[in-house]
Amino acid sequence: MIKKIALVVIAGVLGGLTNSIRIWLTGKIGLNQILGFQMQPELTISWIMPRFISSGLWGLLFLLPFWWENIFRKGFIQWNL
Repeated sequence: MIKKIALVVIAGVLGGLTNSIRIWLTGKIGLNQILGFQMQPELTISWIMPRFISSGLWGLLFLLPFWWENIFRKGFIQWNL
């Protein structure tokens, strides 16, 4: 289970990294201004780290199918005993 938790947190962080680079890149090439957004972030650690943490936590949602499966299995085994 620890391996699954680590994998989904890493998947969330990689998603956050991809999203952060996309937002930075669209701001850098001026696409945000064309679309009417005033966001031009700088690619710094202080801007990226909160995104890593929150996206890593969102990655934990990938565990829900495994979590429910184990709960029902454990409950069924205990109910039969």
